[in-house]
Amino acid sequence: MTTPLKIKDLSHKYDQQLVFEHVSLEIQAGELITVFGKSGCGKTTLIRDIAGLNNPCGGEIWIDNKPVFGSNNIPPQERGVGLVFQDYALFPTLSVKQNIGFGIRQKDPARIAELIEKTGLNGLEHRYPSQLSGGQQQRVALARALAPKPKILLMDEPFANLDAVRKFQLAQDLTLLLKTEGACGILITHDRQDALSFSNRIAIMGQGQRTSEILQMDTSETVYKFPSNKTVASLLGSCNFIRGLWNGTNLETDLGSLTPTPKSVQNLKDYQGPALACIRPEELMVSSGSRFKVQNCYFLGQSFRMVCVDQAQKLNSIVAYSKFRPEGFINISSTQPVWIIKDDDRCL
Repeated sequence: MTTPLKIKDLSHKYDQQLVFEHVSLEIQAGELITVFGKSGCGKTTLIRDIAGLNNPCGGEIWIDNKPVFGSNNIPPQERGVGLVFQDYALFPTLSVKQNIGFGIRQKDPARIAELIEKTGLNGLEHRYPSQLSGGQQQRVALARALAPKPKILLMDEPFANLDAVRKFQLAQDLTLLLKTEGACGILITHDRQDALSFSNRIAIMGQGQRTSEILQMDTSETVYKFPSNKTVASLLGSCNFIRGLWNGTNLETDLGSLTPTPKSVQNLKDYQGPALACIRPEELMVSSGSRFKVQNCYFLGQSFRMVCVDQAQKLNSIVAYSKFRPEGFINISSTQPVWIIKDDDRCL
């Protein structure tokens, strides 16, 4: 079976500065993978390495079961990769239609028309880039990258300039296109919601033992609900870290005795000691009481977001949601079971 993209133990340096190391991943046909992490963690460098625009310092890259870096170093134009970057890189003297068709050796009017329809550019075919909004220019760039039917589509913030409705529609169209054409895609984004919503799997890049590496890669739901460590949990949104002592059965905390998920029990097998409950704000229950003081309250439309202070001063500030505006003081408890990991800061 042909694997569109396989990366093994890839590392990259700028001068003598190590950007990332030991990056390995494999993407199947039709898959869309999101690479997510803080600025400077090496996300854009990774996709430039895949495209052949940079040279890594070690590891292997395979495209369509053929080595393109490692034992072989294939130039960018021969890798069968489509690119969409933030700066659009459209030809200013070519129309929308001409820009989209530029990468097709044998011009295919039906293919160009299909992509104009899919990306919502109807009626703009004869305009030039200077006559388009930023969002429209990004759609042209995406359509142009898809035109030659690449095996891999590499995208750096492709939805950044799109309104919410068009963003979701374009993401759905992109997912369908990848599947029907047997291609795969890698999406780089700084938008947490985009990262969680649009891809089949998400790869979290962040600080490892020496430098940046992939900290966790799984479905977005799994990474969100069962983060491998505090860094991963924090990157994907607000998370309350409740410290306690794992006794092999429950986590004893100042919020009470917390029951673990089955996966927590498996991961903490043969371990007893300091541990953390990772609890998202939506996993907390709010009731009337006096233990927590509502320090700040923000209306989000569908709910209120509260930052609460423990009057007993045993817990750090806790973030919770409520459908109703809270009044002054409340009690907070957790739904059960909860996701529990080792407390690495205290397991030295």
